[in-house]
Amino acid sequence: MLHDPQWISASVLLSIAVIIDLRAHIIPNKLCVLALVFGLITQTWLFGLTGLGLSVVGAFVPAIILSFFYARKAIGAGDVKLMIALGAIVGPMWILWAIVFGILFGGITSVLLSIYRTGWMGLSKTLGRYRAIFITRTYYQPEASELASQKVPYAPGLALGWLVLLNWPGQLPGLG
Repeated sequence: MLHDPQWISASVLLSIAVIIDLRAHIIPNKLCVLALVFGLITQTWLFGLTGLGLSVVGAFVPAIILSFFYARKAIGAGDVKLMIALGAIVGPMWILWAIVFGILFGGITSVLLSIYRTGWMGLSKTLGRYRAIFITRTYYQPEASELASQKVPYAPGLALGWLVLLNWPGQLPGLG
């Protein structure tokens, strides 16, 4: 179970990150470092050395999992650092579920934001390119007007995943 300082600070962190990411397409390092330090201190204050250990492991979980997505340019470094800071605040089990829901909702919001930017024609072009790739078994670069070429902020999807997680904790393994 999360204590008030944890879920409130995690929610504030994600809210600030969403606003900045939507406006500037960046998540500031200062925000992530401050949140990481806050998470280490808060976990230690609440649970002693066990809390410190949970905070460190909570920071490593997203570093390990999300490095896979970062290496494939599916998310940015700021998103990884944001989730590392969030992991330090909430611990390993909560961050694991936050990543699961964040990836799910991040994918959905990315598609919706891309459709918003390119319109249905961009979706049609992308689907046509995927069809051509499948038939010819040759990769074709996406055009600028396609969904696949859009760079969209991922923090909104991570925040939506967090909001869903806050409403389901009793039903998920490890969060009782």
